[in-house]
Amino acid sequence: MIAYASQAGVNGYMMMYLTKWKRVAVLLLFIWIVVTYLVISPLRCEGTSEEVVEFQERLKTVSMQLESLQQQHSKLISQVKKSQGRRIYSNSKEIWYFINHELTKLMKGDPNSEKIQAILDQVAHRKRSLLSDQQKLQEMDGYLEWRRSEAANVSELGCGFGCQLHHIVYCLIFAYARTYDPKVVSLPFIDSISKKPKFLPLAVPSDLAHRVHIRRTDKVGTEAAFHSIDEYMTHVRDYYDQLALTQPVEVRRVYLASDDSNVRYCKRPGECRCKLGFYGERCNKCIPLPGCQHGYCNVSFECICKEGWDGIFCSEPMCRSDCHSTRGFCETPGECRCRLGWAGATCRDCQPLPGCQHGYCDKPLECKCSPGYTGLLCQTPICATGCHGERGYCRRPGECRCKVGWTGLNCAQCHRYPGCVHGTCNRPWECICKPGWGGMLCDEELNYCENNPDTCKNDGKCQSLESGDGLFRCQCPSGIKGKYCEILPESMTTPVSNVTQSTTENSIVVEVTTGVTDENETE
Repeated sequence: MIAYASQAGVNGYMMMYLTKWKRVAVLLLFIWIVVTYLVISPLRCEGTSEEVVEFQERLKTVSMQLESLQQQHSKLISQVKKSQGRRIYSNSKEIWYFINHELTKLMKGDPNSEKIQAILDQVAHRKRSLLSDQQKLQEMDGYLEWRRSEAANVSELGCGFGCQLHHIVYCLIFAYARTYDPKVVSLPFIDSISKKPKFLPLAVPSDLAHRVHIRRTDKVGTEAAFHSIDEYMTHVRDYYDQLALTQPVEVRRVYLASDDSNVRYCKRPGECRCKLGFYGERCNKCIPLPGCQHGYCNVSFECICKEGWDGIFCSEPMCRSDCHSTRGFCETPGECRCRLGWAGATCRDCQPLPGCQHGYCDKPLECKCSPGYTGLLCQTPICATGCHGERGYCRRPGECRCKVGWTGLNCAQCHRYPGCVHGTCNRPWECICKPGWGGMLCDEELNYCENNPDTCKNDGKCQSLESGDGLFRCQCPSGIKGKYCEILPESMTTPVSNVTQSTTENSIVVEVTTGVTDENETE
């Protein structure tokens, strides 16, 4: 692929170069015509013989320059044409190799594998026809003849020692088969007996020379991305099918060789010791970078990460593509796990304080209460306005539920004792009787005194009582006794006019005045 990229760069440069010289050639030709017309016309009438000779020399020089420019232009067109032809031919093959390789992998275990194979066969036939037409065009252009002449002239090849090893048997691995099954045979060679020659000619066994292809196995799978050993027979078969369109093919052979002496060595005949960076029975497997966890290598001591892994040692999983870079992380490829304080599929949402019941957050580990709730964890609903703070409560915002023993819209009224008839309460379960009523449930009317107004004597006041307390009670004036206030003190005289009464809150004070005056009292 490197060669293709370089060739594409050269082709682009050539096309730019060609376009530039086309414009220059046309411009010079136009200038030459104008100058010739402007200069020759005056000379025909007024120029001297010396001036005419000088001008003719200058004109001859310009003509030679234009002729040289035209020759360069024609050669450049030919080179660009050949380069483009090679590029089209190579790209056509590589496109087919890629499509065939990828679809063959998809066919494994696919129920539509037969249909896919039928499509591949049709595409392969059309590809072979296309490449055959391109080869015919190359024959018409003389390109194939040029390639054969260049290959025959070995002496002009600037190939060094490493390049020549492609064509000899040195530390050789080769496969020689008439079927499409790959075979690998290792032949160790000892090169320490005699020095290597300064020049090694192109040489392969004569029976393998027909339709030979040589490839370094250490580069298979790297620069030749579609040409691994196991699948190489597919390309061999494709090559011979293509060749059969232009000429008869009697024998189909392939020869693969490796000349990389750095991969393996031996100290005794028949053994194969791997050098640093390689392992395996044939030292054809590279050792990855030490510490490489989820990667592989194409060359020794590298770590190419498998899909979903990143980092020098391929130890860092690649999280979900939309996972937040700082708020999220992952332990396996493709997942998105949130750090403390963040939530959501992509870790872009804040996480409320643990235990937050009716709240939300604007930043991590915050609990901002929704309308109608309060408290550290927004667990307490806000009751209706006016609801008594101690006597009432609520389970949802805006309601007011009364505790046991209290009632009313705002739970401000106490519950009377059950069955209380003519009574009130100051605390739950009380029954304070209204005036004129008594009993445990205030259901007994206290009216004895009203019905018997003369029960108490000597200005005693009658107070109705419950039946269990004797129905009535007389509050007697001071000094007077008895249930009915009928017992007077001995010192009390009969004149009632001399008796003055003063009433206090709980009793009546009686003052009795006699006819005796103090000796010291004066009128």
